[in-house]
Amino acid sequence: MIQKVSSLGQQTRLQDASRRVEKPFDQILNQTLNRQGPLQFSAHAQRRMVGRNVSLTQEQMQRLDEAVGCAAAKGLREPLVLIEDVAMVVSVTNRTVITVLRGDEARQTVFTNIDGAVIG
Repeated sequence: MIQKVSSLGQQTRLQDASRRVEKPFDQILNQTLNRQGPLQFSAHAQRRMVGRNVSLTQEQMQRLDEAVGCAAAKGLREPLVLIEDVAMVVSVTNRTVITVLRGDEARQTVFTNIDGAVIG
């Protein structure tokens, strides 16, 4: 049987594509949501922490990390995370703290652009 060269190349590409092992969607989603890496603080959050005299203990950092994990499991993207007297808005996708407030400053404050809250 004689085939055109262009259709032969197309057939080979289709066969190669069918041989690829694709990861199931749920596996990719779980890897993305559970992506581990150190929490980071944006430059803005770092300035806020210095200006507001906020520091987090190792135990508070661990609680923050767990809160971000819980937020990811629930599908949140930018939650408000409360750890004792510190309020933080966190980007779950980037694992980055966006801004930081002390509890007394957070009173009478409206938080916008958040999609949930985690109390850690």
